[in-house]
Amino acid sequence: MAPDLQRTLETARPISRAVGCEFRPDRRWRERYFGVLQGLGYGELFLGHCRFTLSGVGSTAARPEGGESLLDQRERVLSAFATLREELSADETAVVVTHDSPLYLVLGKVHGIDIEATILDLE
Repeated sequence: MAPDLQRTLETARPISRAVGCEFRPDRRWRERYFGVLQGLGYGELFLGHCRFTLSGVGSTAARPEGGESLLDQRERVLSAFATLREELSADETAVVVTHDSPLYLVLGKVHGIDIEATILDLE
C-alpha cells in the first residue's frame, strides 16, 4: 500500500517488485490536505496559521478552507488501516509506504494514544 503520489510510488513499486507482492495505491494513506493552504512550507503554514496545529482549543477539528482537520485525516488513515487489516490473513505481512503523520496516527491508535499526544510527538 502507498498513497497515490509520485514520490511514494517511486519507493513502493520497487519494494513490491523485490518481494513479489501485489501493489495497490490508496489515496487514504496521504498526508493531511490543507486546501487553500496546500503547498506552503512547514514554517509558513504552521507559524502563519497556528490554529491548524495543536496550539489552541479545538485545533484538532480546525479545518482550512477546502482542506481537512486532523480529526478528518485520522478518520481517513484509520479507515485505510482497518481495510488493510481486514484483507490480511493471520500469516500475511503488509508494507505501507507513506509519510510520517499517517504512520503516527496508526501508531497512536495501536498504542491507545490520543490524537494530541500522537501529533505532538510528530511535531
